[in-house]
Amino acid sequence: MQNFTHRDRPGQVCTIVDSPDPAWTPNDYTCTPPDVGMVKVRWSDDDSGELSWEYRAELRLTKSETPPD
Repeated sequence: MQNFTHRDRPGQVCTIVDSPDPAWTPNDYTCTPPDVGMVKVRWSDDDSGELSWEYRAELRLTKSETPPD
């Protein structure tokens, strides 16, 4: 499982999740991406375990998981 960070959530990590469950958008839960390039993620600090949508291009591998050059 790979961990990612996002510039808007410093110090927090998430994992990309392949799940049929709905994920939170700014307005509602949806099963389909609200925009092209979005993926479902689970944030490590979210005790509810609910999924959220994030743009894949904005996620960065954590330093410990960055592949070597």
